[in-house]
Amino acid sequence: MSNNEKQILIVEDEPELADLYAVWLSAEYSVDVAYGAKEAIAKADESFDIMILDRRMPEQPGRKVLRKVRDAGYQMRVAMVTAVEPDFDILEMEFDDYAVKPVSREDMLELVSDLIDRDSYSELMNKMYQISEKKALLEERKDQRELSDNDEYQQLIEELDSVKQQVDEKAGQLNTQQAFKDI
Repeated sequence: MSNNEKQILIVEDEPELADLYAVWLSAEYSVDVAYGAKEAIAKADESFDIMILDRRMPEQPGRKVLRKVRDAGYQMRVAMVTAVEPDFDILEMEFDDYAVKPVSREDMLELVSDLIDRDSYSELMNKMYQISEKKALLEERKDQRELSDNDEYQQLIEELDSVKQQVDEKAGQLNTQQAFKDI
């Protein structure tokens, strides 16, 4: 999936700031804007890959929007982009990243790029585990001769090697992008 196909929902109650974020991101991504919590809840659905979410909004706080998104089971990555300094209350929030305003254009682009890379890494890890499970099951039930004679099994081995290499490459990218900062 190309970046232009990635769907981003910006949730920000300050229209000028929401529109600015949209301009920054719309060159590379498909962007929609919700100018408050109620609009965000109405718009949020499975079509979005990423939500940029303000934490402090007058209708209801971003943490409640986040809770509703998670309760609905939407698989989007959520970044809180807010003027609120993090405190211990963040421990109960299921966000994927947190940035304190003001954020620059470069910061916003990097934040979104990192979230996309993390999502891609998760998908690759899931694929690797699925293939590994098939391989282990076959190895448990079939003898070595049957396995070595089976073209589909050999393709499975090749696919597993390829996915493992992709996982390693993506992990290296994540580390260089400081996705695991301060761990």
